[in-house]
Amino acid sequence: MMKKTVNKFWGLIPFLIIMFCSVLVAVIEKVTDNTFRILPRNILICAGIISIGILLLWLNTRKTISVHRIFSFVLRIISVFLIVVVILTGLFVMGFSHHPEHIVTKYGIKMVASVHSFLDEQVNYYEYKNWFFYGKNLGYEYYGSGGNDPLAQKPKRDPIRFIFYDLDGDIIESKDF
Repeated sequence: MMKKTVNKFWGLIPFLIIMFCSVLVAVIEKVTDNTFRILPRNILICAGIISIGILLLWLNTRKTISVHRIFSFVLRIISVFLIVVVILTGLFVMGFSHHPEHIVTKYGIKMVASVHSFLDEQVNYYEYKNWFFYGKNLGYEYYGSGGNDPLAQKPKRDPIRFIFYDLDGDIIESKDF
C-alpha cells in the first residue's frame, strides 16, 4: 500500500516535504521571534528549486496528462519556462539576500555578526541561538563606504559609529549616536 502510494506520487513528495519545512520555519520564527540564518535559508531555497523541478518532471511524465499530443507539448514548454524562471528567481534571491555571517563574542555574549557590504559596510549583531536561528538584534556597527567584509579584513578597522545592547535591551556601549 505505502509503496504503491509512493510510486504513484513520487514527484509530489519532495515538494510537499519542502513546503512543510518552509511552513515549520515560518511558525518557529513567529513563535520564538528568532530568524532563520542565511546558510540554512539558502539550502532550503536550493532544495525548493530542486523539488519544483522534480514536480514538473513528474507532471510531464504522468500518463493521464499526455493523452493529447498538443496539450502535452504545451505543458512541457510551460514547464521548461517555469523551471527557468524558478531557478533564476531563486538565484537572484540567494545572491541579494546573502550576507556573510561570523560567530563572535562581544561583551561576554555570543553573537552572530551579519555583514552587509553592498555599498556601505555595516555589521548587525544578533543573539546566537544555534546553527539554524539567531535571536534579537544586539548591536550595529557602521564602517562607511566600501564593499568588503570589515570583520575579515586584517588589520580590522574601527567602526565610525556603533551601538551595543545587552540581552535585556539596555545600552552597553555606543559611539556617535
